[in-house]
Amino acid sequence: MIQESQVSTVLVHTSTLHNARSLSSRPRTVFNVTRSSLIKKRTDRTTPSVGSGKSRAAILFTSGTSGTPKGVYLLNEALSNTIESISRACEVGHSSRILQQSAMSFNLSIFQTLMALANGACLVIATSEERASPNAIVDLLASHHVSITFAAPSEYQWWVQSCGPQRFEDIPLRTIITGGEKVKQSHLATFKSIKNSSLRYMDGYGPTEATIFSNIGVIDYTKQNRWITVGSALHDTAIYVVDEELRSVALGMSGEIYIGGVGVNGGYLSAEMTKERFLPNIFAGPGFLSNGWSNMYRTGDKGRLLSDGTLLIEGRIAGDTQIKLRGVRM
Repeated sequence: MIQESQVSTVLVHTSTLHNARSLSSRPRTVFNVTRSSLIKKRTDRTTPSVGSGKSRAAILFTSGTSGTPKGVYLLNEALSNTIESISRACEVGHSSRILQQSAMSFNLSIFQTLMALANGACLVIATSEERASPNAIVDLLASHHVSITFAAPSEYQWWVQSCGPQRFEDIPLRTIITGGEKVKQSHLATFKSIKNSSLRYMDGYGPTEATIFSNIGVIDYTKQNRWITVGSALHDTAIYVVDEELRSVALGMSGEIYIGGVGVNGGYLSAEMTKERFLPNIFAGPGFLSNGWSNMYRTGDKGRLLSDGTLLIEGRIAGDTQIKLRGVRM
C-alpha cells in the first residue's frame, strides 16, 4: 500500500519505528511523532489551506471482492459533502461528543475523526485495549458522556450482548450510526431490548469509492420492519437502480446500484481499474455536469429504490461469496 500510494513520509511512534523502516525498499522520510519537538510547539495561527475541492484529501485501501487491496482516492469536495450531509442528518454540533474506536484500517475511523473535528465537537479516542473490551467501551461512553457513535451493526450487538442492555439505559448516548454491513432483524432485536426511548438508530450505506456514505436514514427499531432500508441519498448524490442494459428500472424493482454525484468523482490509483468501475454518468443533469461530477460508480450491489426514496440493499449482483465481520470483508 505504501508503494502504490507513493507516500513520501511515514508517521510513526517509537514502538513502530523499526517496522516502518522495513516497509519499503525505497527511501522515505520516517517521522517519529513521539520524540518530535514540533509537538511541544503551539501556535494560534491557522494553517493555510493549500488544497482545493478537486485535490485529493485521502487515499483509502479496500479489499473489495478480489481480496487484493485497492487504493481509492477521495477528493476534498467529496469528503466535505459527506461530512456536512451526515452532520445535518445526525444533528452534530459543537456540544456533541463522538467516539473514535474503529481501527485506522477501517474507513469509519477517518469519518469518526473528521466528523468531530469539522463540527468543533469533542473526539473521545479509545485505546487499543479499550477497543477489545465491550465493558471498557461502555465505561468510556459513560465517563466521557459520549452522545454519538459509529460502528458496524455486529459491533454494537457485541457491546450490548456482552454488557447487557441495562448498561445502555443510564448513559447519555443519543445517536448510534451503523455502516459497513447489512442490518439484520437480530441487530434490531438487540436494540429493542434497551429501554431508552431517546436512543436514535441511523443506518448508512456506501462503498469507500463513494466517499464512505451515499445514503443514511433513521430505523425505528422498536417496530417490526418489513424492509430495513439504508435511507435516502445524501445531498448532491444520486442513486440509480438499473438493468443489464443500464436502463432505469421501475420503483420497487430489483437492479444493480450505481451512484452518481460529488461523492464518486475520485477513483482508483489504478487508471485501468478506474475505467472499469467509474463510468460516464449517462443520467447526469446540468447541475452535476457543471460541477464536473460526470462519473457514476458501479457498486456491484443489488437493490431497490422504494417509493419514499429510500434504498433497500439485497446483496451482491454476482451473489455473496464473502462475509463481513464487524465491517471487514472475509
